[in-house]
Amino acid sequence: MPSEVIDRLVVHIAGQDERASIEDLATRSGSHTPAGALMVGAVDGTPLAAVSIASGEIVSEPTPAGAAAAAVVRYTVSRLGRRSPLATATGVSH
Repeated sequence: MPSEVIDRLVVHIAGQDERASIEDLATRSGSHTPAGALMVGAVDGTPLAAVSIASGEIVSEPTPAGAAAAAVVRYTVSRLGRRSPLATATGVSH
């Protein structure tokens, strides 16, 4: 993934208004949309990868950029459960 794309990658929890674009992503990748709440990696509003927060199931663009975005999103989801309650309460992350 070129550095200019990495610089523009935004990781966030998917909103209901993104459902159609995530379904399109799944269609392009030959997969299905993961169930439940999703964490998305997007560039310029276009999702490149989506990961189920509960199951870790993933769908991504079948490109190097999609694979890189998937790795970043998967890492972000894995970090959600590792933050200590004190760090979360004080706004400090580990």
